[in-house]
Amino acid sequence: MGGDGRVTAGDEPRRGAAAVGSDPPRFGPVVGGPPRFGPATREAIGDVATVSEGPPWESRERPTWGLEPGDAIAPGRTVLRSLGGGRRYEVFLVWDDHRLAVLVAKLLRPDHARDPAALRELAREGEALARLAHPVLVRGFDVVAEGRFPHLLIEHLEGPTLRELIDRDG
Repeated sequence: MGGDGRVTAGDEPRRGAAAVGSDPPRFGPVVGGPPRFGPATREAIGDVATVSEGPPWESRERPTWGLEPGDAIAPGRTVLRSLGGGRRYEVFLVWDDHRLAVLVAKLLRPDHARDPAALRELAREGEALARLAHPVLVRGFDVVAEGRFPHLLIEHLEGPTLRELIDRDG
């Protein structure tokens, strides 16, 4: 650096500082990330867990609506079977009389059904699905925030689940 504080040819910027007008630093490819195990590796290591316990929400019993095939979740929407669920939602395969189609209903669990934050999140997810119309994404058809069973109604696609694909193909 010259005596007047200006950068002159051949001066190197301080470590961690970029020269004025220079491109931002570039980094190489990310190395690492989660390990990818093929079927042979998974078979060799079996059900070895890396942690002794799951997260706290997995250890407690989750409230459920107890819906059975034939139960109505809304006028014209009938439960065909349970597909599973998570911490905040239960997911069901349903028949929709208005669309004459088998669809998926993602219901807020009973302990979240009146939670304003959960209802806002449900509405936001429905709005996002409506904006993100694309051939490789499932379509969102309806968001029901009122009534006994707040839910999101989405397209049902036949085929294996992501878990089944990972288990099969690694």
